[in-house]
Amino acid sequence: MDSKYKSENKFDQSNAVEIKPPDTLVFEVLPNQKKIYARVEIFNKAPQDVMFRIKTTAPDFYVISYDKERPITTFSSYAIDILLICDQSRIQHRLKDKFLIQVVEKQKYDAAANDDSRWSILLKEQKLTVSLIRKDLYSSQQSQKTQLPPSCIKQQSVGQIVQSRFLQGSNALLNQGFSNPYNQESSVIQTDEDRNMKIKLDSLKQKYQEQAKLIEQYKFDINELQNEIDRNSFIYDLEKKKEQNDQPEENISTALRDKTGIPLWELFIAATIALILGALLNRK
Repeated sequence: MDSKYKSENKFDQSNAVEIKPPDTLVFEVLPNQKKIYARVEIFNKAPQDVMFRIKTTAPDFYVISYDKERPITTFSSYAIDILLICDQSRIQHRLKDKFLIQVVEKQKYDAAANDDSRWSILLKEQKLTVSLIRKDLYSSQQSQKTQLPPSCIKQQSVGQIVQSRFLQGSNALLNQGFSNPYNQESSVIQTDEDRNMKIKLDSLKQKYQEQAKLIEQYKFDINELQNEIDRNSFIYDLEKKKEQNDQPEENISTALRDKTGIPLWELFIAATIALILGALLNRK
């Protein structure tokens, strides 16, 4: 009887902590939005205070602001805003990111010897994936849903699935060709994405064309400088030859002495003696 009474009054720890959202962290995206937020709420239904921590597979792209030493008191909640830091042109890459939320009892947390042992016995552990939603398109879709008759609500839910899958970077459902009016809306979204991509490609193409023009201008300037150098070199050579042709006899004798190492008059005497000796030898 006592064991039955204890089992009826035993607290169910599996539901002691509730985490919202339960499985997917949704970031609402608007065009040209610089700061993209998502919110996580932790509800403590346990009869004791708890501690928590949040981890992610891509810490460089998220700012998770909360007091790590602040407990969540019993029967209270705590909200954490998560900031996504990413260029919207590359935001689709964040769909592969994951979050892990771990909760432990504060009493065990304080009694632990080190950080590893603090998180060894978890009261709650929950994994979250990342989803992106275009807030403007989602709001427009919701307003259209209120105008539809009850018979079209089922088709509207199918359109939401198609749009959600598209925003998560997957076109698998679109390729199946749903026969409902919201396929047209999804194609419009895809057309907008293609248009934005085309604008970016055109901008890059124009940028590269301008750089190519600058390179051609640099090549032309280099050729002009080379031609100027060649002209100056040719003029210098002409002037040098002219100076050599116009130099006086003194300069010529000096040049001969510099080459032979013997003054000009000594060369003349030596040549004369050689001629006389040659004539004498010929007579004999």
